[in-house]
Amino acid sequence: MAQDLPPEIVDLIVEQFQLTTRDDKRCIARMGLVCKDWLPSSRYRFFSDVDLNDHTSGPFLAVLENTPFPVTNYIRSLGLSFAGREDTFEIEAMLRTLGHLPLVKTLRITLNDQVLAGNASLITELFPGTTHLVFRGIPLALNSILSTAMGFHSLKSLKLDWVDVVAASESDEPLSSYHLSPKLESIELDPLDPGNGNTFFGAILGLHPVPVISSLSIREVNPSEPSSLGRYLLHLGSALRHLRMESPSRDAPRDHLTALRYCTGLQQLDLVYHHGSDVGTSVSRAISIIESRTLTVITVLHKSSVDTSPSEWQAVDEQLADSQFAKLQVFRLGSIEPGLVRTAFENMPMASRRGILRSVKI
Repeated sequence: MAQDLPPEIVDLIVEQFQLTTRDDKRCIARMGLVCKDWLPSSRYRFFSDVDLNDHTSGPFLAVLENTPFPVTNYIRSLGLSFAGREDTFEIEAMLRTLGHLPLVKTLRITLNDQVLAGNASLITELFPGTTHLVFRGIPLALNSILSTAMGFHSLKSLKLDWVDVVAASESDEPLSSYHLSPKLESIELDPLDPGNGNTFFGAILGLHPVPVISSLSIREVNPSEPSSLGRYLLHLGSALRHLRMESPSRDAPRDHLTALRYCTGLQQLDLVYHHGSDVGTSVSRAISIIESRTLTVITVLHKSSVDTSPSEWQAVDEQLADSQFAKLQVFRLGSIEPGLVRTAFENMPMASRRGILRSVKI
């Protein structure tokens, strides 16, 4: 990647931009240059992934205005990171200078809610080819999220990364007036507050039509049956093929996981634990609820330094021997505690004989 290149190499590469200072050259090159090789006749892919923020937007826009090189032909992934800006018109001016970028596929947005709401239609107009939309690290109203996402007609993936989701108010447009792309197949939800997850899925249930997704990733959002996520899974959980659940702080009791039984078409299950309780117990609890007979891959990642007891892995081994898991081809386990993987595999003889056990590095 460009940020790892020696300054002398960077200077040689960006001579054609004819900027006034070496610092400007390096700033531009390190934002998004990926080189295929280093021969004199090399071809370069400039700016395939660009992150615009308070530090990089000025030099980048200067390049667009002062070079004949078709920079915009190479941008595939774009970040708009201006959380501290509150002037809607200032961001609008920057976006219009940036111009129409139909080749952008991944768009990462970190904007003040008011600024996003004021520029949502312009954003969808400038980046119409967006298939992967990410909102990052800022409080956003549900209506701002949905109105922006609705404008991308080819949207396949929607991710909320550390976003504080603000519920809709009575003065907002009714949720039924929003609809998401029928191509949407993946939702990733990593909310700032655990309650945000149910706020978000409550809104999803109010859309017309309710999106049917095949991949879901949730962090600290418990799929209990009374919850909004639980109600979503009740109606459409059978369409899920890939589910990733991450539990960063504490283990969820069994009654917080009951809606997993509606995910009857699962093919891949990822369980990620950060807490210090017995991971074997947690895994056993989760797979005891799942009723899918189509699982082919289970991945368990344990990011705590606490070891585990043998007895719980014996229970997992017995569960996986049930006919329900006859199609299971791979059971992956990774941990920052080396002894955990060793203990687990030593106490899963039936899975070992099937040849499905794999260790992974994390």
